[in-house]
Amino acid sequence: MKHIVEISDYGRRLSLDRGFLVVKAEDKEIGRVPLDDILSVVLNVAGCGLTAPVLLALVERGIGLVICGEKHLPKAWLLPVGGHHAQTKVITRQAKASQFFNSQLWQMVIQLKLMSQAAAVEAIGGRGQGLRLLAEKVEAGDPSNIEAQAAKRYWTSFFGSEFRRDREAEDINIGLNYGYTVLRSMVARAVVSQGLHPSLSLKHNRDPLALTDDLMEPFRPFVDFQVRNLQVLNIPLNKFFREKLVDSLTEKLPNRVEEFVHLISKSFLENKIPNLTEGKACVVDSLFRPPNEGTKHESLSECLTSTGILQDTTLNLCETNPRVGEDLSEKITEAMPKMGQVILLSLTDKQFHDILRIENGQIVKYQEPKSLLSF
Repeated sequence: MKHIVEISDYGRRLSLDRGFLVVKAEDKEIGRVPLDDILSVVLNVAGCGLTAPVLLALVERGIGLVICGEKHLPKAWLLPVGGHHAQTKVITRQAKASQFFNSQLWQMVIQLKLMSQAAAVEAIGGRGQGLRLLAEKVEAGDPSNIEAQAAKRYWTSFFGSEFRRDREAEDINIGLNYGYTVLRSMVARAVVSQGLHPSLSLKHNRDPLALTDDLMEPFRPFVDFQVRNLQVLNIPLNKFFREKLVDSLTEKLPNRVEEFVHLISKSFLENKIPNLTEGKACVVDSLFRPPNEGTKHESLSECLTSTGILQDTTLNLCETNPRVGEDLSEKITEAMPKMGQVILLSLTDKQFHDILRIENGQIVKYQEPKSLLSF
């Protein structure tokens, strides 16, 4: 399993030891991770020490380094300058691409984003047909700004009429900021590994990672979906929230992102716009796959969701011997999602840590791996 390493506590120092990234606190080792198992490193604290050999080891393996500021917003990135055997050819074709060619690619990106938004809304029990109809109206370059029209409908359906997407807000927007930072690191890594230049954009022109910002758009709804799932569980915006969010994102996103960016790189090389169906297979179908009889599932939750029984899973974390009565009943009622059917699982502290998995038709216990290693 690939990991995202987050440094979130002051005074940590990073070093190397025989192919491992080592994390120390006050000269005492507190963790180590194989470099080959790292997707990216996120510095989420001001006081952290690392050396030039550490930086070199990261870029040699294509590992992105993200330095965050307040509210988990990225302030700086470190990415390798090479990583693909045909990089010069790809970048040359990318630089020479016509404005109309880029506009057609942008049309596909926005169509996929709106289709993903529709799938995400339907996954929480809402209606996504309106967003799909808007996706059909998107033209090359999106001159009518259908993306913005869809956004208003999407956010209202997803987080309620009072929600406003604001990077500086102190509410659930903080969770979205962090999720998008993780997604951006994945896309940036894929862009470089596929030989593309991250600054040569299709639409965005705000910063040196403009192409990354373009190509992450279709995957944003999947981040929104996972953030909302954690919000429904009433999990505070703390380290545990970030761990669960990263686990859910790294389970599916890295391979899907790589496939989609490869599709874009191939389009520049061949000077051919990909079929929308190809993009949909990379993004929408693989992330928001509808129920399919006979599918093997990795978790009990996934199994229940795929059958159509479960739209949202609510875990109410109580003490081992919770008081039974109106107090508990009210807490459970408040935790219930507004849409979708619900299965309520009552777990003790010990049972909560014994995660269940379905394997070959049998329910077996296993220790849940962590994709986010936070130090």
